[in-house]
Amino acid sequence: MADHDLISDDLATGLTELTRTLVAARDIEQAWVEVAAIAARMVPEQPMTGVTLRMGGHARLVAATDEPVARIEEVQHRSGRGPGLEALDTAAAVSVPDVGAERRWAECRSEMLAVGIRSVHCEPLIADGPPTVALNFYSKIPHAFDRRARRLITIIAAVVAAATVAARRAELSEQLRAALASRSVIDQALGIVMGRERCTRSDAVAILRDVSQRRNTKLAVVAADVIRGCTGADPEDLHFNEPGRPPVPPGKRTAAQHPR
Repeated sequence: MADHDLISDDLATGLTELTRTLVAARDIEQAWVEVAAIAARMVPEQPMTGVTLRMGGHARLVAATDEPVARIEEVQHRSGRGPGLEALDTAAAVSVPDVGAERRWAECRSEMLAVGIRSVHCEPLIADGPPTVALNFYSKIPHAFDRRARRLITIIAAVVAAATVAARRAELSEQLRAALASRSVIDQALGIVMGRERCTRSDAVAILRDVSQRRNTKLAVVAADVIRGCTGADPEDLHFNEPGRPPVPPGKRTAAQHPR
């Protein structure tokens, strides 16, 4: 088998692993640690890798494969200047073939040299708006990120960006499902309280909120308890039938549908 076939197989395997990691993640931020490790293995010479996330104008390190990366990123974020931040600011890749010859980002450059980093490549994740995540690769070898390595990193970043968008949409969808399910439970409980106390909906809401505050418990949990106390059973399921998928059979409950 030719070398390029082996490389293609490795690339396909790595990209599949990256996509699966992000799409299956319950918490996207927690998935970045695994993403950094996978990406590092995919690039020639397996450079040290970090992931920078910027939200609300504040950048922070969310994953690092090695301790020197954490040190570099800490200096970069403290000083507000560095290759990863520049990649986010410009929405373009930043490559430093030889850190020793670099004159930008004085404080960050000094830290990189202090920990033995000789070349850097930072790639922003471009998806549906200004980039908020950058994949940062650090090597102790000068000129480690040649054209082939940079092209590979670009492919990795594109796939990770697309998978991140899909994962976030899935996360938002799940949050919406949970919110709708909780709302259904609360509405059922309000009906029970209104009938039992012969009060208005506003009064029933106040009653449930009072219990919620006294117990320091979520309103949906209190509502579920009201339903169980009245019916002796869990709240009625709220079903979501997605296009292209068979209807959800009765009795299939989720944690979101039955708050506890």
